Amino acid sequence: MSKVVDITSRLRTEELFIKIGDKLYKVNNGRTNVLAVMKFVKESPEDDVEALEQGLDMLLGKGCVKKIEKDLGVKELSFYSYQMLIESTLEAATGNEGSAAEGDGFQKS
Repeated sequence: MSKVVDITSRLRTEELFIKIGDKLYKVNNGRTNVLAVMKFVKESPEDDVEALEQGLDMLLGKGCVKKIEKDLGVKELSFYSYQMLIESTLEAATGNEGSAAEGDGFQKS
């Protein structure tokens, strides 16, 4: 006797975006890219801020932080906002939409 487990409905095939204000930013959540980001961040020293920014660039596109700051009309994101951007983007890219975005307007489609 065999059993078939159909996981089709659990697989995500749609494009992923994060929303900040009225702008949408595409997240490159392809498995190859996310695995590369995870490896890159893991191999970087914990206090390497540049590695975090490079990880964001890999997920949201080069220069994404400056673009977001410009779109928001701010000279520089606060540290809290920067941290929230990193956590929320990583959670979205890995499918773990939860703690960072919970209660902060994160919408599942």
